[in-house]
Amino acid sequence: MKSVFKSSARVVIVGGGFAGASTAWWLRKFGETDSLILEREVGPGMQASGQNAAMARQATQDLFITRLLAEGVRFLATPPPEFRAPRPVLRRLGSALLGSDAQVGKLADVLRRAIPSDEFEIGPAANLATHPYLSGIPAPMALYTRSDGMVDLDALLSGFLRNTDVATSCAFLSAARDPDGWTVQTSRGDIRCYTLVIAAGAWGNLCGSGAGAGLRLLRPTTRHLFQSVRGKDFCRDAPFVWDTAAEVYVRPDGGGSLYMSACDQDDCDPSAPILPSNRIQEILRGKLARAFPALAAIRYHRYWVGTRTLSPDNRFVIGPDPRTAGLFWAAGLGGHGVTASPAIGRIAAQSILGLQDPPPELSPARFEK
Repeated sequence: MKSVFKSSARVVIVGGGFAGASTAWWLRKFGETDSLILEREVGPGMQASGQNAAMARQATQDLFITRLLAEGVRFLATPPPEFRAPRPVLRRLGSALLGSDAQVGKLADVLRRAIPSDEFEIGPAANLATHPYLSGIPAPMALYTRSDGMVDLDALLSGFLRNTDVATSCAFLSAARDPDGWTVQTSRGDIRCYTLVIAAGAWGNLCGSGAGAGLRLLRPTTRHLFQSVRGKDFCRDAPFVWDTAAEVYVRPDGGGSLYMSACDQDDCDPSAPILPSNRIQEILRGKLARAFPALAAIRYHRYWVGTRTLSPDNRFVIGPDPRTAGLFWAAGLGGHGVTASPAIGRIAAQSILGLQDPPPELSPARFEK
């Protein structure tokens, strides 16, 4: 990453998280070297991109999204030579998604159409009891996906931002379009550009409105993450485990603690301070008691709140704004930003450069009607 501020660039990207960073990397790969990321924080990835549990999960109930997640995992596991992260990005420790026979079977039916069959299997959830903190699980079945795992967030972001110009502590204020492009107003001064990309996560609607976009495409929500006190039974090499009925997950942090989330999803206003809610503690305790009885009395070391940004149909929003020329979106990642970031950046960059239209399933134009 090169921390700079410059008065012009062909492409200005608002947001230095995984969506913006990946888009900039793919733009360079496709030949566009004159881009600038605007990051309002003192460094990139300090909001949702750096506040999540760093899990690479491929199985969902949406085949289209699962295929993008599978593309992302292949990239994370074996990056191309030009992607130069400081250390390996993905530890393939696997995942276990719990549920009924029908729930697990449906996830497996989707997954087998996206990844090789030798990367996953269905088995009794009781197999997880080799880890004491996962004993007594009431869910009958689990989908075990060996190619899932844990992501080194710093390594991934560093790889995407290598040789990228980033203006830090630079808040986007507004943008005005004229026949020759955009004048972008920021807290550090004006910038001229030809193309403007909104990759600002929960702040996407605000930035889009500041650029004159007529559509409010995104729904910002909160998501809490808890870190337990250290426990001798929390194996650092265990898979992450997600109960799909109770919507709660646990995963080792690699240092003797567990990360846990109740998968809360409350609407939030990103223009106001986003603060943790004590109410979520009780929700998590109730879900843990039902899904992971051995963790019913677990104590927390700390917890925090991040954001997840959704679209009306829970698919990503990638491509040109249908009403505003020269304005593009890479947003609405719904918690899949880490895993899908390689695919998101590729699709966004191809769209920006006119190499390929985004899939209609992701195009912002799908919301016009």
